[in-house]
Amino acid sequence: MAQYLILVSRMNKILLLVFLASLFFVPSRVLEDRDTAAVFNQVLASFRTGSSKELAKHFEPSILLNLNGQNGNYSKTQAEFILKDFFRKNPPKDFSILHKGGNGNASLYYVGTYLSENSQFRVLIKGNPKDDGFRIFSMEILQMNSYSTTRLRD
Repeated sequence: MAQYLILVSRMNKILLLVFLASLFFVPSRVLEDRDTAAVFNQVLASFRTGSSKELAKHFEPSILLNLNGQNGNYSKTQAEFILKDFFRKNPPKDFSILHKGGNGNASLYYVGTYLSENSQFRVLIKGNPKDDGFRIFSMEILQMNSYSTTRLRD
């Protein structure tokens, strides 16, 4: 009986150590998720206000941009100017996220709707969680009437 109690005591100590060790990993993941959400809220605000400058702060140094079928791999600065022109021609009325997903910690994507005075656009934003929150590496903005004939790419 004494050996059984010693064994149970040792197992409890091991379980306690495993539990305490796991606590060190949980807060960092929670903070990372919170940082990603905070940065993405800034991305949402940038779309709602039509601020290409604020949006570009969250781009990778190079970004794949598809604006109504005009595809290209652009520098952060080039993409900012292209989006500035887009927002000038299509001033924002509203922006909302319809769906978000991802494959673990590797990448995230958001599908949304951008409304301007005259048009509605489907927006696909792809990015990676980073130490400072979220970095966009790909963005597609497709006008809804052309959306039915144009497929969003992976």
